[in-house]
Amino acid sequence: MFSAAWNFSASDFVNNIIAGIVASVATWLIVVLSAKISSWRKFSGLAGWYDQYSIDNIPIAGGRTQIRWLGKNLIVAIGTSPEGSWVSHIAMNESMPAVGSGFYQYNDRLDCGLHEIQYNQTASTIFVHVTNTSHGKNFTIAYLWRRADSGTATAQYAARWSDERM
Repeated sequence: MFSAAWNFSASDFVNNIIAGIVASVATWLIVVLSAKISSWRKFSGLAGWYDQYSIDNIPIAGGRTQIRWLGKNLIVAIGTSPEGSWVSHIAMNESMPAVGSGFYQYNDRLDCGLHEIQYNQTASTIFVHVTNTSHGKNFTIAYLWRRADSGTATAQYAARWSDERM
């Protein structure tokens, strides 16, 4: 009776190996896909066009920002302001998804620094803290990025820009 319980054929052994591999791959796919879905839920909603405002809620003339979600917890912000155009790469915090930090660089000059952002989803506003690190004085400023409505100049510019790209 004992020997009958251990009577496995070679095909049973191979089938068990294949079943183990398939189960491992399926588990890996579930983990990877759930992480991607989690990141998408947390951060893809940041993508879009934003108007820039001073911390006192005064519009900044010519100030606009486009945010693109790059995947995982990474976003890129492409902006124009009275000082010029710049690009910012920001890593959002996985544990506190409303907070992120990164760096920016102006396109046309040696001028760069740090961006720290805090997203207020209810108000569709991003609070931006800027520390310029390229001048040796660590100049800091705070301002707002507000999601552009369809009637704002930024949204109209975004529609034209998107049409030109197609």
